[in-house]
Amino acid sequence: MEPSSRTPEGDDNRCCVCGHAIRIEPSTPPGDAPCPHCGALLWFDVERMDSMDDRRAALLWKRANMAIAAGDLHIARQRLQHAISLSPANTIFIESLASVESQLMEMGPRKRGGRKRRQAT
Repeated sequence: MEPSSRTPEGDDNRCCVCGHAIRIEPSTPPGDAPCPHCGALLWFDVERMDSMDDRRAALLWKRANMAIAAGDLHIARQRLQHAISLSPANTIFIESLASVESQLMEMGPRKRGGRKRRQAT
């Protein structure tokens, strides 16, 4: 696997997968960047982001990814929509939402629970 390339300026961090010390500029939001050595996704301290909206959007992005991993695409869609409302120019959020909505369309209409109706006799 060929890791993604990024510029050398940025925050100090250490890859928890390969152990290399790195200096890389994370995306804002969500505050992540790939390790230039192994390609593993690294998360940076959300508290150092510029604005409260950026912090909230980054947290929503992280929670949306957790919901996707758990298979709960409806929750992921809600969280991504909220993240986009806080950071409308973030193309990563927009593309992720489009992907989640595409997966939901493929699944078909959401099954709804409820009581069965009695048939008239």
